[in-house]
Amino acid sequence: MTEQISITSSLSLLQQLYPPKLLLHVGAGGPSGPFRAFAQTAQTSILVDADQERFERLRTQNHDVRSTIVLNAAIGQQGGLQTFFTHSLEGESGFVDAGSLCAVWPNIEAVGQEQIEPQTAKQLFADKALTGLEVSSCNWLVIGCLPAVDMLKACEDVLVNADVVFVRVYLPSGDAASGLASSSRRAVLSLMREHGFLELGVETERNKNLGMAVYARDWRMTAHQRTAETTREMQAQLQAADEEAENIRERYRKELAAKDKEASEARQKHQDELQAASQKLAEAESLAAKFSRVEENLKQVEADRDRAQSEISAAGEAAEIAGKRQQVAENSLEQMREKYEMLASVHLEAEEKLVNLGRDIRRILAVADGAEDEAPDADTSSKRRVTKSTRKAAKK
Repeated sequence: MTEQISITSSLSLLQQLYPPKLLLHVGAGGPSGPFRAFAQTAQTSILVDADQERFERLRTQNHDVRSTIVLNAAIGQQGGLQTFFTHSLEGESGFVDAGSLCAVWPNIEAVGQEQIEPQTAKQLFADKALTGLEVSSCNWLVIGCLPAVDMLKACEDVLVNADVVFVRVYLPSGDAASGLASSSRRAVLSLMREHGFLELGVETERNKNLGMAVYARDWRMTAHQRTAETTREMQAQLQAADEEAENIRERYRKELAAKDKEASEARQKHQDELQAASQKLAEAESLAAKFSRVEENLKQVEADRDRAQSEISAAGEAAEIAGKRQQVAENSLEQMREKYEMLASVHLEAEEKLVNLGRDIRRILAVADGAEDEAPDADTSSKRRVTKSTRKAAKK
């Protein structure tokens, strides 16, 4: 049985218990009852409607209300494009087709439709017009259009922190048409209980098949749910912590094994390097000894070179002296040759003179021999002695 309440009195009482800080009204251009005036009492109100005509009317009605923001947007579950129906009964335009609404309004007809992609309340708060406002700050929610459950699911980020929720529901308890099933009071109540809300009652509209259900946060249930959720979260955290600790232990074991392996490899590498360094040191010492010997050899070579240079210098000086002596000897030889030639010339002249002298002597002797025949015998012996001595001299 539906507990009938007055929305106006409920608003007054709930306003005292839960002062509206940020109110979100989805489908604000449809049947709104007292919410139109009440929206102006909240610190900030966000009025949303997908129908262009209703949006324009809302904007005109609230153009001078600073605390009210009017947006032309479609709220609904994600899933791509959806059909938005414009009906002959303007207030019922939305995502429910005319065939389903005939159970409530027998003469209703669809006069137009378009494909639009609805968005969630969280996406709505990304609008530049809502800069500075957070979806988590919204503590009052009004769903004034159908289908109610789809709208509530699209506003789950609001339900997390909301204190008061008004939802337009389909009241008959029997099976509803497919388009109205997600708007039934029973479906809405089930969803709201899951989110920790208590139904305070319903105010029926002029059409008795529809009404506005009022929900307030059930703090006892919420506390129990939150305790249970906290317990589950703590258990999950403990399990996660245990798993993380085991993972850390396993990771540390692996890291320790890896570090031990690295240390062993590093020690072996260090030993190899030390051995190689020792070998290189021995080679260096050997090279140093060789270098020392080479230096000594170089010193000896330099000494030998200096000595050789000295000897070469001395040999050069000796060669220079020998050259000078040879030049002197050559000069002396040349002088001797000249003297020899001169002596030879003198000798030739002497020989010529001797030849001439001999010739003269022979002529003289011949003359002398002719005279001996005529001289006395006493003088013959002496003349012969003179002739012999002259002949000897001529031969010489």
